[in-house]
Amino acid sequence: MKKQETNKKQDTNIHLVGLDLGKKPPQAIDIERAVLGALMMEQDAIICVQNILKSEYFYKDAHQKIYSAILSLSERNNPIDILTVSDELEKMGVLDEIGGRAYIGELSGVVGSSAHLEFHAKVVVEKYIKRALIAMSNETIKECFDDYVTTDDALSSADTRMRNIFENTFNHSNLRHISVIAGEAVNAMYKRVEDRNKGKAPGITTGFIELDNLTFGWKHGELIILAARPAMGKSAIMLHFAKSAADIGKAALIFSLEMQDTQLADRLLLSEENISPERYKSGYMLDSEMKMIEVSLGKIEKKNIYIDHTGGINMRHIHNCAKIMQKRGKCDIVFIDYLQLCRCENRYGYNRNDEVSELSRQAKTMAKDLNVPVILLSQLNREADKRPKQQQSQTPEETQSYAPKLSDLRDSGAIEQDADLVIFVYRPDYYKTPVAGEVQNYGELIVAKNRNGKCGKISFIHENGMTKFKDYLDDTDFLNQR
Repeated sequence: MKKQETNKKQDTNIHLVGLDLGKKPPQAIDIERAVLGALMMEQDAIICVQNILKSEYFYKDAHQKIYSAILSLSERNNPIDILTVSDELEKMGVLDEIGGRAYIGELSGVVGSSAHLEFHAKVVVEKYIKRALIAMSNETIKECFDDYVTTDDALSSADTRMRNIFENTFNHSNLRHISVIAGEAVNAMYKRVEDRNKGKAPGITTGFIELDNLTFGWKHGELIILAARPAMGKSAIMLHFAKSAADIGKAALIFSLEMQDTQLADRLLLSEENISPERYKSGYMLDSEMKMIEVSLGKIEKKNIYIDHTGGINMRHIHNCAKIMQKRGKCDIVFIDYLQLCRCENRYGYNRNDEVSELSRQAKTMAKDLNVPVILLSQLNREADKRPKQQQSQTPEETQSYAPKLSDLRDSGAIEQDADLVIFVYRPDYYKTPVAGEVQNYGELIVAKNRNGKCGKISFIHENGMTKFKDYLDDTDFLNQR
């Protein structure tokens, strides 16, 4: 008996599935409109969804054409707005088919919050997958009722359709042959040797010679936790890291959830010249000091440092902003100050430990996705403060009982798990703990975890306002500058 060529049959139209059962196919027209509206209303929003959405995922044919026009503009790095999209559709010869410029204008009126754009895009994808599964099931049912189709053919056909759905919607695998990966690893090694011969650190310099020697600089894709108790100076150290990166031409993004951007700018200005922070803040400035600030301004404004001081934002917002800046060539390293102030969205029923674990995981995902170092500041719990008070007869070794430990990380052990590096800021002066030589303004950066290297500590000194830092070289001139 001649077997029918069922594998060559065209699948049921994915946009008509369910109609034969008297049911409307899975769809979300309003959300599709909101997605398209957001893409045309906010520049660079396409970056957030271009790896998620394809034109065929939209249910409405007009929306497929509009999204195709948006992708075409993005590929040419052209602006995306109501006018450019309308012109692109006109060039494609489909402007009238989608409802003309009037319909494009209507889409701008239904745009929701751009912060929800990625979530809305995933809804569009989910509806498409459901339609695809229904269409696949319908074809499988037809074949099962066909006596000319063998069981093996029906199973093979169903398997092929399922794999096609998977490949079409989850086709972002990073699987590569080891020969390619190993080749890239060797090329990276040659680059490190070349940089080292030129006196460059393999990663982005930390601004501390000893810390560079220990960590080899901040490396791409790493999540670095910088943690301390309040008033230890972690924000000040963060600015030192950011300025050091900017000094070698790197673009630093700072998301400050606690301090105003002008407060951070104050510290950066003071870090360039020897001006008393007290005089600067009080307004009692000499003419010579005013001129020094002008000089400092000239230096700071040339650095590639970008600050967002929006409070209560979530890690997804930070990720999307960083991705947009990266496309503009302005994101080489990201700083977030600090973890416990980040908002965790859509996590109802989670306790605080669960929320912090999720935020930590998202920060690590961001570092890998952007392939840049992400330095995430975090608070420590009060365990260090609860440790027994030391006697005045203590030795320098005994002072370390006040130093932070990995177990002091606040709210979650997942922070330690996700981090490539965990660095604690510790200043004995805070605990009125003397150190060898009675050194003032002395501090330590304790590398408690280093996934790709050694742990240890480096010593630093700072001036009273904690706007200037340098490696500890027993440099009394630095300490007495003020």
